[in-house]
Order: sequence, then structure tokens, then C-alpha cells
Amino acid sequence: MASGTTRPPHSATRYIETSFGILSYLELAPLLAERVEDAEVEILERKFAEVPIRELLLQLHERICADLTPEIAGRWRLRDVRVGAHEAPPHEQVPVLMHNYAADLDARLASLADGRGEEVVDVLTFAEGRLLYIHPFEDFNGRVSRLFLTELLYRLELPVIDTAAESTDESGDYFRALQAYDQRDPRPLAEIWRRRIKKILPE
Repeated sequence: MASGTTRPPHSATRYIETSFGILSYLELAPLLAERVEDAEVEILERKFAEVPIRELLLQLHERICADLTPEIAGRWRLRDVRVGAHEAPPHEQVPVLMHNYAADLDARLASLADGRGEEVVDVLTFAEGRLLYIHPFEDFNGRVSRLFLTELLYRLELPVIDTAAESTDESGDYFRALQAYDQRDPRPLAEIWRRRIKKILPE
């Protein structure tokens, strides 16, 4: 099974076949970072503002890796994956799961009274936790999820939040929160979102 990029890495170095040959993730990371940065600029320019959620995720994935890993770019994964201790849903379920995810998230966003309070925490917790639970792409799910969350924050008219962990302790808390979400306990991830929002919207 393929490992992923959203949970603690295995000790062994990972390699991936790319248009530039077989690269380690250390070698691939700066190339991805350039493309993620370009996508962030496009989000800031609101180029994705009217794109439906399901298509948005596919477009973001394609945007960051189409020229690097064209065989998997902008496509739901075609094989089963294990991400750390998490065994993601079988790949044949991904199209339906993502259709339902997008519909569910659309409904949650439509029901928000405003971009404040516990309701928005619940929506963002679902948006992040469920997406990473499904793990819809063969690779680069973490990068896509961060871009997607940035777009959602713009749509909610909230300041952009840097969702990257700032310390080893924060990183550990985050991975444990994802593990809890995988076990249907959203509370730790919701608490992380409360802390994220408090940084940009202090009382």
C-alpha cells in the first residue's frame, strides 16, 4: 500500500516516479512548494471562487502536480492506501464518498448564519477531518487539504489561517486529532480549530 503525506512519515525514505525521474520526497518537496505557492496566489486572486467543491479539489490537485506526476494528477486514487495507522476507504468507494462529502459540506456551509462561533468550527472540522479520512488522492492529500481550507476561509470571509504546526508538540497534537477523527471523535480536531481561529479573531 502507498503511504501518504498527511500523517507522521515512516522512517524509510520515500521515492516517487515523476516526470523528472524517480525522486525522493526531499527532492520533490521544493518542486511541489513552488506549485503550491502559485496556487495560493490564484486563491488570493479568487480564481477558484465559483468552482464547486468536488471540482475544486480535483483542480487543486492537478494544479500542484500535473507536470510532476501526470498519471495521478487531478484524479481520485485508483489503489488502496494506508496512512500511518489509518486504512483509508477502498479506492472504488472514493468517487461516491467525495460526491457525498461535497454535498454534505455544501449543505453545512449554506446553513451557517455567519463565519463565527461554534458552527464554523464544526464546519471546518468536518471539512478537514473527513477529507483526510477519505484520503481521495494517491498522493499530496495534505497539500491539497491546506489549499482547500484556505479557499474555504476566503469563502467564509475569514482571515487566512496558517494550519501548519509550529512545533513538534503541535504536530503531535494534530496527528493525534486526525487519528481521533478517524475513530469518529471530532473533538480534538475541533479544539485545534478553536485555537486556530482564536489566533486570528481574538476575543
